[in-house]
Amino acid sequence: MPVRRIAMPSNAVAVVAPAQRLADVAGAVSRAGGALVVDNGVLVGLLDRADVARAFERGALGSGHPGPGADAGDS
Repeated sequence: MPVRRIAMPSNAVAVVAPAQRLADVAGAVSRAGGALVVDNGVLVGLLDRADVARAFERGALGSGHPGPGADAGDS
């Protein structure tokens, strides 16, 4: 079966920037099931509901503490 038959339509996918705060994009990630992290038109990562849930469990949503792999300047 071709991937296109089961893939999420591109207009249903959230797209976020690496510098955006997780608290600001959590709703969009939750609604869409995930988000593409795009920096200057280049896909640099994927963010899904499980990532947001883990951050929430650690208290990282809105806390100003960067998540794993974040630069110290991102807080």
